[in-house]
Amino acid sequence: MDTFAVLALATDPPTSDLLDRKPSSHRGEALLNYGDDQLQTLFFNTFVFLQIFNKLNIFKGILANQFFMFIFVLMVSGQALIVNYGELAFQMISLNGEQ
Repeated sequence: MDTFAVLALATDPPTSDLLDRKPSSHRGEALLNYGDDQLQTLFFNTFVFLQIFNKLNIFKGILANQFFMFIFVLMVSGQALIVNYGELAFQMISLNGEQ
């Protein structure tokens, strides 16, 4: 179903007033008072953690599978290391604890 929605939106021709409109600037800098690099890293990090914690109740039966716990801790630790120390390798900016 999502594929059909994307096809419907992608095949819709642009209107003339849409083509004449000037590009809008990024609103994230004004909303959060962060730079563009920090916003991109923040959104990427949020996406990764949403994928890690994608269950409704993440604590139900969490200790039942030791291999799952190992992978889970490995993913969270790896993401924390990437965000804090992976500036050059992943072309991002480090985030502080609040971010």
